[in-house]
Amino acid sequence: MAVLWCVGLYLRIPILVVPPLLPGIREALAPGFAATGAMTLLPLFMLAAFSAPASRIGRALGDTRSLWIGILGLAVFSMLRGAAEGVGMFLIATILTGGAITLVQIVLPPFVRDRGERLGRYGSIAYLNGMLVGEFLAAAGTIPIVLPLAAGDWRIALTLWSLPAIVIVALVPWLPPAERSEEVSEERSERAAGLRDPQSWWLGIQIAIGVGVFYSMNAYLEAVLSTKDGPISLSVALAVLNVTPVLVALTLAAAGPRLIGRRGAILAMGVVGVVNFLLFLVLDGPEIHAAIAIAGYSATMQTMLVLAYPAAACKGVELRRLNAAMTAIGYSLALLVPIGGAAILSGVGDPAVKLLPFVVLASVALCVLAMRAGPQAAE
Repeated sequence: MAVLWCVGLYLRIPILVVPPLLPGIREALAPGFAATGAMTLLPLFMLAAFSAPASRIGRALGDTRSLWIGILGLAVFSMLRGAAEGVGMFLIATILTGGAITLVQIVLPPFVRDRGERLGRYGSIAYLNGMLVGEFLAAAGTIPIVLPLAAGDWRIALTLWSLPAIVIVALVPWLPPAERSEEVSEERSERAAGLRDPQSWWLGIQIAIGVGVFYSMNAYLEAVLSTKDGPISLSVALAVLNVTPVLVALTLAAAGPRLIGRRGAILAMGVVGVVNFLLFLVLDGPEIHAAIAIAGYSATMQTMLVLAYPAAACKGVELRRLNAAMTAIGYSLALLVPIGGAAILSGVGDPAVKLLPFVVLASVALCVLAMRAGPQAAE
């Protein structure tokens, strides 16, 4: 469990260390506006685009070997960003880093499932818990801890953040061997037909809503708060948002296995997240901090309950197809809908208005999903 937690810890650190290091990166590489955004968004794009190939790689090479290759690639490619002499090389290294993250995230569910039904459930909670703590550490620990250790050099800071992955690579062989290879029948595999499976879309859209809420608040927090007239602190808002993954991690540790696949819990978190995201856009006072906290917590919990589902409730080919399909659907929509809505309303000055199309579409989607059959709870 401890090794799985460490693997999860590193799944988000390479993505979220970039925003705190952007001032130094801008000074050294002078990226444009689009390139600056791509430095953070490209790994998420790879989660959308590379999910299906990553699933095939995992099946061809074996999950243990794929996990080892993915973590090693994550360490090497993340360090290569620090060696980049230009924007192009930095973005290429970022794409490769995103591919490595995708490979690890896609092979983890079948990896833990093949080590027994109990580990399939609790192992998922372990690495998702680590992922959430990693989000917090990257956002909160880069400037006050890692950057001073790197003498203020963003290149050295990226290298320092990459070193833990080398240790994790050495720990992978110590993970328990597979108890059995679980493949489902051909008939059941046909029902779990990836993008043609309604369950993939139900779960994928839930991921899109959760990821869309959380990353939209991260991306547009400063812009939205700058339009408010009330006494609102950006530093407090950032602190509140960054601590929500830790709160979700504590909740998952205490009650996660009982919530995995619970249709009502997933829908409830989605509704609460979207409502409070809307309040974040329209409120104009210190109460906005409460809306940020509730939206961040609910969106993160919604996403984690969905990501934990395949390993707890599926097996074999069914698990691989469902996991790859819902990841591709979820991260594609999470990127395209908020960015597309903002692009359509690019002539509008208020950033909060640019995010309203996402709120409308997410609300409609939740209403439709509430009337559709969702996943079976993982008992």
